[in-house]
Amino acid sequence: MAISSSAFAQAVLFARPGAAPQPTDVRALGDTDGDGHADFGVWRGSLDSPDGSVRVYSGDDGSVRYTILGSESMPIGPCRRVGDVDADGYDDLLIGASGANGGFGSAYVFSGVDGSEIHRIDGPLEPSDWNFGSGVAPVGDLNADGYDDFLAIARRPLEGFNRHIVFSGADASVLRTWNLHPWTSSSAAGDVDADGYGDVVVYDAQPTEVVRVFSGQTGQEILNIPESAYSPMPNGNGAGFVRAAGDVDRDGHDDLILGMHRLVGDGVVVVFSGATGAVMYTLIGSTIPEVGTSTVFGAGFGFVSSAGDVNGDGFGDFSVGAPDTDVGGLSQAGAVHVFSGADASLIHSFYGGLQNERLGYNVSGARGYDIDDDGFDDVVAGTRASIAYAFDLGATGNPGRLRTHGAGCQGSNGRVPTIDSRGLAQIGEQFRVSLRGALDNGLALLYVGVPSELPLDSVGMIGCTLYQSPFMSVSATTDAHGMAGFDVAVSPNPSSVGLTVEMQWVSWDAAITPIGARLSEGLTVVVGS
Repeated sequence: MAISSSAFAQAVLFARPGAAPQPTDVRALGDTDGDGHADFGVWRGSLDSPDGSVRVYSGDDGSVRYTILGSESMPIGPCRRVGDVDADGYDDLLIGASGANGGFGSAYVFSGVDGSEIHRIDGPLEPSDWNFGSGVAPVGDLNADGYDDFLAIARRPLEGFNRHIVFSGADASVLRTWNLHPWTSSSAAGDVDADGYGDVVVYDAQPTEVVRVFSGQTGQEILNIPESAYSPMPNGNGAGFVRAAGDVDRDGHDDLILGMHRLVGDGVVVVFSGATGAVMYTLIGSTIPEVGTSTVFGAGFGFVSSAGDVNGDGFGDFSVGAPDTDVGGLSQAGAVHVFSGADASLIHSFYGGLQNERLGYNVSGARGYDIDDDGFDDVVAGTRASIAYAFDLGATGNPGRLRTHGAGCQGSNGRVPTIDSRGLAQIGEQFRVSLRGALDNGLALLYVGVPSELPLDSVGMIGCTLYQSPFMSVSATTDAHGMAGFDVAVSPNPSSVGLTVEMQWVSWDAAITPIGARLSEGLTVVVGS
């Protein structure tokens, strides 16, 4: 099927130069400067340095915030959004450099604020390791200490496996190691079992293809989904990519998405329930008219990512790149398609406008990834034509907002109390406010108040900030893992629309003097319709 480039109106927020002549990889990074706009990182190949570079762009005006330059001793590839590794309230960047250290490799974490180095881990960690950093991935907060953690792969070619090693964001110590088959990729799964800990998803291609999920809390396998359960063409070698999909069905469990861009001609995408591993949706590219096809390889429908919630209905949406799609006579111009988590219907398609542009070579997004600060999540996409795009989906209305900001302050247990939310801040809906990183089996208060900002260093609470003037509080007792939660029901009264309150957890910690309490970062709640 021939696709016209004008079939859908493209809402391009930014188009920025990327790598040349290599493929341009772009990643959603979150708000790295606290201006309310999510930013994005672009790998620029050898444009700025023969050893690679990553440039971070502002989501506010598209300007360059900073550039991380590679060097002969630190050749770098594309970045990954790694979450808040140093618990300063801003997302950070993870970069692998498998060619560093004479081939032993390195992995780096850079501050999202200014690009300074937070962690550098050089291989080999064990004598037989090789090409450490050949794969890197965010994994969320695996030990629920308030610091997001990260994973790097070390190859063991002579022994026939790779080591997938998880490092603590707090101090870069090793938290977990899994020995897995070669050609196995890992990524953050979100919290698929809803236990408050981040989990890890693995696409294992040997000896037969299987999707596996490992618990961040225990390290044990909690899901094992064989190829026969999801593939329309078993043993089809679909070259899969598995990623966190967010909470697609609003059941409180994060779900998974698998893309197989070479399967059944134009590619196949499968969405799995995180709760059970059951297949929720199967999308076959050749049966979706908007996907089109290619005269070269097929559309390549299968480069997948969470898209956050692009239409404000509370369901986790997802995006799929199809970089080989022919568009209006332009061979391999490419496309990005965004689908609803509610019913897998197509929300919007973006099409490339250049011959061999191959838009959709990579796609990226996440819950809360809002570039233009309109309350609806956005997506970014890379190409093979040296262009990185940021797209707005064009949704309108008042979706309500749940936005964390600022930083918590470390407790006597070495953890940082951390606030999070899940659900909808809309009239007649509800959302859950959760706490992790507090003392085990302790007392916590959820403060609710008017937004403000009061540093507490002057009263001896060094590094703590009160982000509100509280007018009420709700008490809770943390569990054996230092976690608690509270469900908030939003009034159905339309007069509540626009109401803005600030929420913040206070965790009692007697070992902290002079005031025995630690605070989380803030959560701004704006009620929508």
